[in-house]
Amino acid sequence: MKLNVFYLTDLLAPYRIEWMNEISKYNNVDAFYVYEDEKTRNHSWLKSVTPKFNCEKIIRFGIGKLSIPVGLLSKIKKNNYDLYIVDGYSSLLKLIVILFLNSKNKKTIINIDGFDLGKRNGFLFKAKFKVKQYVFKRNKYYICGSKNAANEIIKNGAKLDNVCVHSLTSVYD
Repeated sequence: MKLNVFYLTDLLAPYRIEWMNEISKYNNVDAFYVYEDEKTRNHSWLKSVTPKFNCEKIIRFGIGKLSIPVGLLSKIKKNNYDLYIVDGYSSLLKLIVILFLNSKNKKTIINIDGFDLGKRNGFLFKAKFKVKQYVFKRNKYYICGSKNAANEIIKNGAKLDNVCVHSLTSVYD
C-alpha cells in the first residue's frame, strides 16, 4: 500500500529531489516549495535532477520572511496525507505548518540539516526561540544530518528515541 506523503521545503535542490524521487518509488509524494532558485547557488545545478513526484510552488502573502502560506493549510486539511515531512524548522512559514500539523496530531517528521536557535537579542528573536523550543518538545519525529543537531534538539526538548541521525554525504548512503 502506497502512502500519501506531504513534503515541504524551501528549495527543490538536487539532493532533495533525489531523496523524494526515492520515496516516490513506493509512495505518492506531493512536494511544496517556496523558492525557484537561490542567489548563492549555481542556477544550472538546481535544474540537474528531474522530479518524479508532484511539485507545487507555495503562494505566500506578506513581506519577505514574514510571509505566510496562502492555501497550504487548506490543502493539508483537504488531502489528509499519511505522513508529513517538513524540511527544517527555522522559517515562520515552516513553524506555522509544523504547529498546525501538531495541533491536528499528524505524523510529522522534521528534517534538520543544522541547528541554529539563534542566540540573538531582541523580542522577535526571543519569541521565535520559544516557539522553536515548543516545537521540539511537541513534535514526535526528527531526522538529523549531524549528531550535533540531534544533541541540540534533544537538549531543547525532543525525545532521544524519536531522533534519527543520518549521513548527509549522499542520498544513497
